[in-house]
Formats: sequence, structure tokens, C-alpha cells
Amino acid sequence: MAMRYLFVVCGHNGKKWVTPCLDSIASQRKTNFQVCVVDDASTEQGQADLIRSYCDEKGWISIVNEERKGSMFNQAAAWNAMEPEGEDVIVWVDLDDRLAHNNVLNILEPHYRHGALVTYGSYTPDPPSATCPIPRAYPRLVSVQGSHRDFMRKGGGVLYNHLRTVNWKVLKHLTLEDLQDDEGNWFMSAPDAAVMLPCLELAGLRGRYLSEVLYTYNSENPQSEWRRWPGKVNTDHQQIIARPCKKPLRY
Repeated sequence: MAMRYLFVVCGHNGKKWVTPCLDSIASQRKTNFQVCVVDDASTEQGQADLIRSYCDEKGWISIVNEERKGSMFNQAAAWNAMEPEGEDVIVWVDLDDRLAHNNVLNILEPHYRHGALVTYGSYTPDPPSATCPIPRAYPRLVSVQGSHRDFMRKGGGVLYNHLRTVNWKVLKHLTLEDLQDDEGNWFMSAPDAAVMLPCLELAGLRGRYLSEVLYTYNSENPQSEWRRWPGKVNTDHQQIIARPCKKPLRY
């Protein structure tokens, strides 16, 4: 079964960044991909129409929410709308960010062909920002054990970051509970942690850090969750980190 790249692209407001984001995906030299764009009830005039028009022209999927659903719900809706199967790889690009160049998929391809199940890294902030953490490889023992959350609980920090990609063979093992908070509500923030921590644990040694810059992160968006509600972000992160580690899958 042929592998596809499935782009999950979600956001709220920030119309001026929509076209550069989608152009960066459309320009990829490798073309075995599908895209689902979710607009989370943006209030900027014309943004929803822009997304619909762009997606219709490219044959992509667009979802426009009438009310705010939150980033985790939207991401799950996006990847499910593309009906992933087999060796498909889900790729996350936030609607206010963009891919670094048009050869990103060609760089990812050999990693997945040679056994990767999860990849992360690397990115550059635009404009430059000292507050943006640099992704790094996890210690080998952490990957062997799938103990990424234990590593964080012991002060090891967050080492994953953009560009984030996950093989469907791993992502399909996430449960609804993984994507929801302790009260059973969809996480309204911290979707990266909700997905990446369990997926890195499940992938074990087949989780790969990529040092080459593949992603451009928009460091000036005032709507970024860590700027808008830092307390909520911290609470959601702490709930995710406190949960038991998942054991690496065996293939």
C-alpha cells in the first residue's frame, strides 16, 4: 500500500498567514499528499472563504467551524477526515506557520522508508526569538523504555518540536482519553504534547530527531496559546505529563 502524507492544518484568525502556509504545502516537490484545513470559527472577515476557495481549487478538504472547538478536537477531525490507513504519515503544520522549503517531503521520505515511525525537528522562528526551544534527541534509554513522560517528570524537559510527523501505525493507537483532559473534555491547549508524548513512547527507538530545518514557526502571533492562556497550557501539560507512559510497540 502506497504511503501518503496527510497534512493537518488548523487555526483561528491570522488571515495574512493563511496563504503563505498553504502555498508552502502546495509547492512541495513530492506530490503524494492530502491536506485537511480546519478553521476554528475565525472572526476575521474573509478567512473562511479564503480557506474554502483555496482547498476547493487544490482538491483538499476544508472544515469551517461555526463555533470554537479547540485545537485537539480540530486536529483529530482533520486526520480522520483524510481516512488514514497503512503506512500513511500525518504531518502537522499550524495555519499561521509554514514549511521551510519545497523539499520537505523528500527529506522525510527516507526516514520512513528506513523504519521511522515518528519524527520531530527542526524549525526556525520567524522573526528570530530567544524564547523558542531548540529540539534535541532523547537519550537512547528513554526511547528504549518509552519513558518520555518519566524523563519530563524528572526535569528532562520538552525535547520534541516542529516539524512533527507520525506514522498512522502509531497514531491509531491513541485513545479518546489520550486526547481529552481528566474531566473528559477535549484538550483546548497542548495538543502537541497530547499527541507527541504517547506517540514517541509507542515508537520507541523508531522515533527520530531530525536536525535539518524543515519548518518556519511564526513567533509573533498574538493568538498563540502560550500567550493567550499560559495557565491553561500549563494545566493541560501537567495532566498529560502525569499520565502513565505507554510501552513501545513491537512490529
